[in-house]
Amino acid sequence: MSLDRFVAQNVTGPLGMTHTGYHVPEGSWHRIAQPMADPMTGKLPDQPDVRHPPKLVSGNSGMAGTAIDYLRFAQMMLNGGVLDDVRILGSGTVAHMTSDHLGPISRNTESASWLLGPGYGFGLGFAVRLAGGESLMAGSLGDYWWAGAFRTVFAVDPSRGLCAVLMVNESIYPIPRWLQLFRTLVYQTLVQ
Repeated sequence: MSLDRFVAQNVTGPLGMTHTGYHVPEGSWHRIAQPMADPMTGKLPDQPDVRHPPKLVSGNSGMAGTAIDYLRFAQMMLNGGVLDDVRILGSGTVAHMTSDHLGPISRNTESASWLLGPGYGFGLGFAVRLAGGESLMAGSLGDYWWAGAFRTVFAVDPSRGLCAVLMVNESIYPIPRWLQLFRTLVYQTLVQ
């Protein structure tokens, strides 16, 4: 079975993520968000054309979808692998995915510092907070997050019962500033 069919049959379909896939069908092209231009150059980011199926389906990139669909995925993760009585992952699998897997690998390299930031390790697909008081981002021990190339980001904080999604559709760097702002704004909404 192809990866795109597997994802549709086993993840996005059961979760009711009806507007998420590896391309956007013709009748929905009007819903594709237009990217923001780089304010310094005026150029649009080089993005894949999601109006047509890709030649190669990737397990780590290339999907298009809505914020509501992505929030359903994040809520499933927060719930330990289940949403609306549909189990996608076992709770032990979610716990394993959201645990640090770097082990003795240094987190003090330039790329690790840029991708993860202080206080974070890496699970199976997510940056995972390992320590309190080290990160510049608001959050809690055990929270996890990841961002896409065009400013799609999600964050899950199990200790606070929180998940959040941001979709911007631009690729201007550096990432940490807008990610810190997103996290700060989300956590400022919390009463407790």
